[in-house]
Amino acid sequence: VLQRAPRRADEKDEDTVRRIARDEHSVPDCMLRIVRTIKGGTCSFFSLVSEEATREEIITFFLAMLELLRLGRVKVRQERMHGDILLSRAAR
Repeated sequence: VLQRAPRRADEKDEDTVRRIARDEHSVPDCMLRIVRTIKGGTCSFFSLVSEEATREEIITFFLAMLELLRLGRVKVRQERMHGDILLSRAAR
């Protein structure tokens, strides 16, 4: 294993394949999904993300929620610490 490792930080291991993963979720896409979902009324934050949500998905939806809150498009409520967050349309 040590023989295959680069000796210096600037040396590249030619056998190493690096992949750059494309984000599956973007903040604008998540914002749109939130807005569409709350047209029907209140929804919970965890109902927006998939059951097997990745950390990236949860963070992206959270950032989208914060951006919509900043823009005055949603209202959020959390009834207890560490509880689910309820989202609804903000009155315009």
